[in-house]
Amino acid sequence: MGGDPFFHTKPRDVLLFLREKEVANISEIAARTRSTYAHCFNLIKELEELGVVETSRSGRSRVVRLTETGRDLADLTLEFLEVLRSGRRRAGGKRILPEPQDRVAAYYRKVCEIEEKLSRGAIRDRAKVKRLLGRYRYLAGRTRPRDMESRRLRKETLSKIDIILKNLA
Repeated sequence: MGGDPFFHTKPRDVLLFLREKEVANISEIAARTRSTYAHCFNLIKELEELGVVETSRSGRSRVVRLTETGRDLADLTLEFLEVLRSGRRRAGGKRILPEPQDRVAAYYRKVCEIEEKLSRGAIRDRAKVKRLLGRYRYLAGRTRPRDMESRRLRKETLSKIDIILKNLA
């Protein structure tokens, strides 16, 4: 794998699985992380060299468990993932990006606000509105929500933007 394995999904999944199960053989880990036995074997070997896991033989199979360092790292990884998912602020005050479905909902609200202001005549600068809606179209188009409701909302947001832009032309 080379480099730092902890920002890749498979090593992270191995770490969190072993945190949950404590002891597992390589076949179980491979099945849980949806990887091949060979890939998992090489990954475990690399994690063992880093001092994160330790292995021992149990009959014909190799048993894997987290070391103390590995348990600490798994706890920190879990905490890191919770911070990413919650959208809390980092120490410097910068906001971590919220989940895609939350971003889609925010774009939709902003587009509805723009539509409402346009209908009231509260916005005079149409060029600025076109630029802003173009930006929201770009952002909403790049967002990949996982659940069906957010996908529907994304589609609705994009169509609403197109309708507003057509009416502005």
